[in-house]
Amino acid sequence: MPRTTRSKLFFGTTLVAIILLFTQSEGGGTYLAMIESISFSSDGSRIVLTKLTGRDAQTPFKAYRMNVSRTLSWLDAADGKSLEIVSEDYKPGNSGPAFGYWRAGRTSALCLPSNDQIAISAFGGGDVTLNAGAKNSVVLPRENTAHHIACSKTGRFLATSGMDKMTVFDTKTGSVAMRIETQGLPFVFASLISFAFNESRIVFASDSGVSIWDISTSTQVATITDERDEWVNAVAVLPDDTVITCSNGGARQYDFAGRLVETIAKDGKRLCSVAADGKLFAIYGGDSLQIYGLNPIKRLQTIWFKHASSICLSPNSNVIAVGDFHGHIALFDTVTGQQQWCANPPGRYRLPFSLPAISLFVWICLAWRSYRRSNADDHQKD
Repeated sequence: MPRTTRSKLFFGTTLVAIILLFTQSEGGGTYLAMIESISFSSDGSRIVLTKLTGRDAQTPFKAYRMNVSRTLSWLDAADGKSLEIVSEDYKPGNSGPAFGYWRAGRTSALCLPSNDQIAISAFGGGDVTLNAGAKNSVVLPRENTAHHIACSKTGRFLATSGMDKMTVFDTKTGSVAMRIETQGLPFVFASLISFAFNESRIVFASDSGVSIWDISTSTQVATITDERDEWVNAVAVLPDDTVITCSNGGARQYDFAGRLVETIAKDGKRLCSVAADGKLFAIYGGDSLQIYGLNPIKRLQTIWFKHASSICLSPNSNVIAVGDFHGHIALFDTVTGQQQWCANPPGRYRLPFSLPAISLFVWICLAWRSYRRSNADDHQKD
């Protein structure tokens, strides 16, 4: 009967410990992917998007994701093929609470309609960079980190919000056009933002409700309130200076004086998008994507789509791009409702070769060395 030596017992115990460590870290949890934000180029020929990938840690009492990454890339709007990966951000290990990196309805990157340059905020919140991916990129001088960004119709203004402050930049001069204090939404640390079509006013939703501000004077001109105190998920401004709010209680239209104009939908809505030409807008909620025409508001198309995480109408209102919580993006015709293509954009994911992997490598080296030494000793005895 073979004798169990201390070295064998040590190596066996160590191997079991390493396997358990893998189970709770690198090999544990569920693979996750999500399209965070979508934006069309000015001519609608390309799509820039951010894709989040990661793995749920499945660690008790922790709302953490491990190995979270964000991939910024260009797609061809004609067929969904990947054109270029602009940048990749990677957060290895327990990089903090999941909501700091994983949030549906947040825009961390977009294409400026004036010059098709990309504006992007740091992964999980931070500085905002103009012309991302280029050698002549510029970091905007902010007083606080940015978690959510939005731009005006022509790209003249870029708004950034986060940590109870919102700043509006003039992209031509790089100067600050407006800076105010807000109350950020929980888990987002930012206000949801939308510009008026004439670029004179800005609408944002925060803990204190939905408010309308004049950019030139940095003054609040109106407040949109809801007696039921509903959670606002998205806001968008229409060409006629009315505001669409999407909340858990439905979608509503308000004028710039804060008065209710029309209740568009009574079931919960999470996402909203307005085309740059001002002809259509779309709202999403309850597994249905609804497309509306304006003057008067009339539903034109309903597209059934499960688990949408981001939507964006093309500048000419012809198509709408929809991303989901599986990391895929699809393009639909707004007239027929037919899907034109579905793509799986590039996303970074890999097992982190950190402590568990290094431990396994060291264990293999030591075990092999011990095995060879044991064989040498046996030959000497023979």
